[in-house]
Amino acid sequence: APSFPGGEAALDRYMLISLRYPEDAMTAKKEGTVLLSFIVEKDGKLSTFTLEKGVEANLNQEAMRVMLRMPNWNPGLQNGRQVRTRCELPITFRIQ
Repeated sequence: APSFPGGEAALDRYMLISLRYPEDAMTAKKEGTVLLSFIVEKDGKLSTFTLEKGVEANLNQEAMRVMLRMPNWNPGLQNGRQVRTRCELPITFRIQ
């Protein structure tokens, strides 16, 4: 399966640094999990971003913004060869 460079902990760190809670969503106390799907290409580039499950427009846009800026992933391997792989990533917005 494809992976974020540095693994799960590095992905969590990236999200912590990159994700900005939209001001109006916070004021309105909007919370939830945005589910995005995407393709990890053979070279690790991310493409074909799709909103699978949204919460609210501003949260959906912020999740997409962070995904679009994400670094290349380590591509998936099948029989030792790099392959295109479809992945899903839940991005949770929770007011602290």
